[in-house]
Amino acid sequence: MRFVVPGGLDETIYFDPGTSLPVREVRLTRYEEGLKELVVSYADWRRIDDVLLPHSIRENLLELPLSIRIDEYRLDVPTPDTLFANPNRSRFAEHLAVSLATIPKNIYKEHDGGEPTGWQRNWGIPFGPTESWLVNVVVRERLGRQVVPVSARVELFAGPRSVKTVDLSQTVLTASKKYPVARFYPQDEIFHFRHHFTEYSELGVDRMRYTLRYRSATGNRDSVQLWIPVSTYQTKAKLIAPIKGNLIATTGHEFYELGHKYEWSQQFSWDFIGLGDNLEVEKPGGTGNERWVTYGRELVAPGDGMVVYTRNDVPDMMPPSQYLKLKDPQWAIGGNSVIIDHGTGEVSCLFHMKQGSVRVRLGDRVTQGQVIGLIGSSGAPGSPHVHYQLQAEPKVFGADGLPVQFTNLSRIRWLEGPPVVTPIRGEYLVAK
Repeated sequence: MRFVVPGGLDETIYFDPGTSLPVREVRLTRYEEGLKELVVSYADWRRIDDVLLPHSIRENLLELPLSIRIDEYRLDVPTPDTLFANPNRSRFAEHLAVSLATIPKNIYKEHDGGEPTGWQRNWGIPFGPTESWLVNVVVRERLGRQVVPVSARVELFAGPRSVKTVDLSQTVLTASKKYPVARFYPQDEIFHFRHHFTEYSELGVDRMRYTLRYRSATGNRDSVQLWIPVSTYQTKAKLIAPIKGNLIATTGHEFYELGHKYEWSQQFSWDFIGLGDNLEVEKPGGTGNERWVTYGRELVAPGDGMVVYTRNDVPDMMPPSQYLKLKDPQWAIGGNSVIIDHGTGEVSCLFHMKQGSVRVRLGDRVTQGQVIGLIGSSGAPGSPHVHYQLQAEPKVFGADGLPVQFTNLSRIRWLEGPPVVTPIRGEYLVAK
């Protein structure tokens, strides 16, 4: 039985031909990366007072499947009609209360190419340095009522001076419109817009004025405005890369990548792997995790601080469907991990460590360069690496990610040059 729903969110229910009982429900659900199939399976049907009811229900939610076992049903329980009434029905005629916010809370810009530089020449063509930043503009309504975005205006300022104005049409807003990723860190929003900005550094953009024009379901038009500060963040703690020797960033906080954009604590994160003496990734003849040069390599504390969280029990290469069987399943996504509070309002997070390799405990004081564990493939990495991020709070999701400036990186061999403060994806680096 198929139900066709406006917007492409169709739903299909499959029945057992022998019993006519529903066994599977497949519906399209909107996620950050687009429409995905959500499958709900029903099993273990039992007769309760002449009514057949399922005692096992499973949902294949992305990353974290849900399994429900039902021990008891209570039938014919007196239920007042008001229980199913919409508590806000009487208020739907009220004026819309729309507001804007941002994800992350603080918007930081970074110099493109990793380093702040002056005018350069590439094959004789002069070009000036640019800087980029990403902002998710969150649209909220007090009662969760939907609105239709009509247009937006973004004004960039440097001090009191307006340096650029960008008008966004309804078509552009529709293309940049995103929906909450509830499976990671639910937000109080009806939707949000993802915007990426790249401007010449000499403009010195330090704030934005964002004006959204919208239409209500009844056709009334209105607008809402938000001032958004934009700044350059300088790391307070003195930090080094978490791997010594040859390494490469396989994923590194480029603004267009999706892998670290599900929520804002990963905004400026990296995936690092260690390389061999000849920059090789795999060992000849190796199998499984052991074929990777980086597997089992030592991880070091990026800076001095106190350990505020550790985990050491997640098996390497564990299927995501098994996370719910572990304690604190949300933290299990990061696998075995160490979180270090540097005492500067900055927290280093290292994820996907080898099971049983964590060498520090909660409350330990660590010093920069101290070995704290080994690279593994626990959590959801796909292959052995270390996921590193600096953030403002010691929690796995929902904290502002912070830009990092490392003090011990340089390019390798033919790419030798000045120190690399902010590495980008694909650079061959050495950490001393």
